[in-house]
Amino acid sequence: MIAFFLLRSSVAITWCNDEDVIEIRPGMIETRTILSNHRLCISGSVVIKSDKPFEAEYQEYNRYSDAYKDLSLEKEGKRQNIFVLGSYYFDVKMSIKAVNELEDIQISVMGVTPSFENDPKASDGYSESFGVFTSFKSFDCTVTLPSISRLIVTAINQVPLKFTVKHPDDVELRINANGQEDATTGNNVRLILYNKGETIQHP
Repeated sequence: MIAFFLLRSSVAITWCNDEDVIEIRPGMIETRTILSNHRLCISGSVVIKSDKPFEAEYQEYNRYSDAYKDLSLEKEGKRQNIFVLGSYYFDVKMSIKAVNELEDIQISVMGVTPSFENDPKASDGYSESFGVFTSFKSFDCTVTLPSISRLIVTAINQVPLKFTVKHPDDVELRINANGQEDATTGNNVRLILYNKGETIQHP
């Protein structure tokens, strides 16, 4: 399972006390037993696995409101047995419970970052970013890297990833895994490719 990039969160959920909310960050895995007539309260974007049917009640808050002071509620709802719940553009809060509230259930959640694409015109006009979330073991992605430009790839995965990168001589490569420079294997890998010459296509 592979995911790219990050998400922040910091707002209370109406059905949960602040101290009960667990923040799930990308790459983080949490397994809990939810007792009968209880809920698991979390924030973040997650993949959810359960041994019994469950219901997730969620809220999405706009984190681009004025200076992060009052994050406004944009959307709320309920979903049963959903595989991925979250958003790159909003702070997501949720409570999870068994469909049959008389049963105990075991829930595992893994923090991920959903797919996204930013419009460079909406930012500084000089950068464009996108993210890919997938449950595939591997996939191909080709990116055209213009002259005098930089490509940054951040990969987060439950199972350690190993990157082997082939690039022309005029493309500078920096790689960082789990915070260690020049390491190529880890759960959190960051690649930076800087094209100093002609426009190239980089797989």
